[in-house]
Amino acid sequence: MTRKPSVDFSSSGVTLEQVKQIVDEEINKLRNELLALIDELRQLIDKKADADDLWKSEAALLEKLDQVAGALMKRAQADKNDTKKALLFLEKKVLKV
Repeated sequence: MTRKPSVDFSSSGVTLEQVKQIVDEEINKLRNELLALIDELRQLIDKKADADDLWKSEAALLEKLDQVAGALMKRAQADKNDTKKALLFLEKKVLKV
C-alpha cells in the first residue's frame, strides 16, 4: 500500500524527491555534528585525571618537598657547624697573637 504525501509540493515547483534529499542532507549534517561532539567529549574524558591519580600525585609532590626541605635544613646545619668551627679556629689564632 503506497502512502500519498500529506503535503502537495507540485504548486511550489519542488518535488517530493527534492524535499527528501534536502531533509536527508540536513539529517546527515546534524549526525556528523553530533558525532564530532561525541568524539570531542570522549577525548576530553580521556584527558581527565582520576581523583585517585590526583591524590597520588599530590602525595608524591609533598614527599619530594619534604625531602628537599630536609636536605636544605641539613645543609644549613652543616654550614652553621662549619662556621662555628671556623670562628673557634680564628678565635684561637687571635688569642695566640
